[in-house]
Amino acid sequence: MKSLWNKKGFSIIEAILVSAIIPVVGLAIYSTFNSGIKIYQRINRNLALEEINLFLNDFYQDLRNTFDFNDWSFKGESERLELVSLVYDPAFKTKIPGKIIYLYQADRKRLLRQQFSYPQIYSDADEKETKILENIYNLKFHYYYLKEKDICVWQDTDLYGKMPKAVKIEFEWLDNSQQRAFVYNVFVPIAD
Repeated sequence: MKSLWNKKGFSIIEAILVSAIIPVVGLAIYSTFNSGIKIYQRINRNLALEEINLFLNDFYQDLRNTFDFNDWSFKGESERLELVSLVYDPAFKTKIPGKIIYLYQADRKRLLRQQFSYPQIYSDADEKETKILENIYNLKFHYYYLKEKDICVWQDTDLYGKMPKAVKIEFEWLDNSQQRAFVYNVFVPIAD
C-alpha cells in the first residue's frame, strides 16, 4: 500500500476544502476592511447638524438663564441679540454674570456667539469666547411681547430693553446644496 504523503498533487477532497475555505476567509477580510472604511468616513464626515444642535442648545441655555444685571439689559434686533446670562470664567473657575451677543453676518453667511464675563467687559482684555455657525441664510430674531391684556405679538425688535416672553430664531442652512429651514422658540422665564 502506498503512503498518502508521497503523492504529487491534491486529492479531490483537499481541493474542495481549500476552495470552500478561501471564500470564507476572503469574505471575513473584506467585511473587516469595509467596516473600517465606514468608521473612518463616519468620523471624518461634516458634523454640521450636530454643530447646529449644540449652537441651539447654547441659545436655549442663554435665554433660560438670562436676567437684568447692573447697567446691562436685554437688547434685541432682527439680526442681533444681546443678553446677560451666566458664563464660565476660567479665572474664577465658575459661572459668573456675563454678556452674550448673537450676531448674524449676512455678507459672510454666519452666526456668531460671543461671550464676555463681567471682568472682561471692563478690562482691555480681548479674550472673548466666540462660536461660529457657518452657511446660515436669512436669519431673523423675533421677540414675543404682551401688547395688551391677553394679546401677545411677535416683533422684530425689542421694546426698549424690556425682557420678551419668548425669543424665536429663524434661519436656513445650506447642506450639500440643499437648504433646510430651522425655527426655534425659547420661553424666557423671568419676562414680565
